[in-house]
Amino acid sequence: MLLAVIGLLSLGGTAQVGINTTDPQRDLDVNGKLMVRDLRRTSSGLTGVKALFTEADGTVVGAELPSEINITDGGGLEINVNSGGAKMYPIGRVTVSTPNAANDTFDDFDLELGSTNEDAVVFILDGATRNFSITGIDGGTDGRHIIIVNTTSHQMNISNQDGDSQAANRIIVLGDDRTTQEGSMEFVYDSLAGRWYLISVEN
Repeated sequence: MLLAVIGLLSLGGTAQVGINTTDPQRDLDVNGKLMVRDLRRTSSGLTGVKALFTEADGTVVGAELPSEINITDGGGLEINVNSGGAKMYPIGRVTVSTPNAANDTFDDFDLELGSTNEDAVVFILDGATRNFSITGIDGGTDGRHIIIVNTTSHQMNISNQDGDSQAANRIIVLGDDRTTQEGSMEFVYDSLAGRWYLISVEN
């Protein structure tokens, strides 16, 4: 009987079909659980395939998967993290002011990690006219990875466990304070330690 109802409603071409509902909101509206018995792949090694997702109202939509994801011979999904493609890093830009004749110090340095630069990984830093120091970075969350690129010709110094910044913003340098000039420094935040770790320096 159900099949007959579906067939009847489909004759109009533009009619909406409802299963377990008399008020369908889509071309096919299923009010209940959906079972699919066979979804055999057409071939293995497919890349850029689509996956099905549901919106908040239950609407099923298809989304393209990146080329790093492919279907294996066993019908599973495989993610290739070494695809050889270029890695994309969102960029944030930060201008610092160094008006003091002596070394300028930035405590709890605000990179706007929780707002404007929430998704940024690489921070292009400019504006310094003198050497400067960073004693801590504000807004660290577990696993947060950032790279600060000093584009100026002046030295950027990172202070190890400096008490001038709040405890949760301090940086573990694993040694003496580190300095870079026209170079970059890479950091990762560990919520267990409650600190940033300086993990690499490029001059």
